[in-house]
Amino acid sequence: MSTAQLQLHRKLYTATSVRVAKKAFAELATIEVSRDVNHFTLTFREMAPDVADVLTREFANYALAETIESRR
Repeated sequence: MSTAQLQLHRKLYTATSVRVAKKAFAELATIEVSRDVNHFTLTFREMAPDVADVLTREFANYALAETIESRR
């Protein structure tokens, strides 16, 4: 099983958008989220093999789109 990590800056991504994206991607990986002052750090485990190579980038895009929509 492959594992990947992703850091998202909290000035660009909201906690709500990360939660929404985590729920949307739940069937593709087990995703753990932690946060510090500046970042959300996501750990992806048990990733679906057919999307593992793009999963973190797609997650970041999805979460960013959610953030943009919520700020309109």
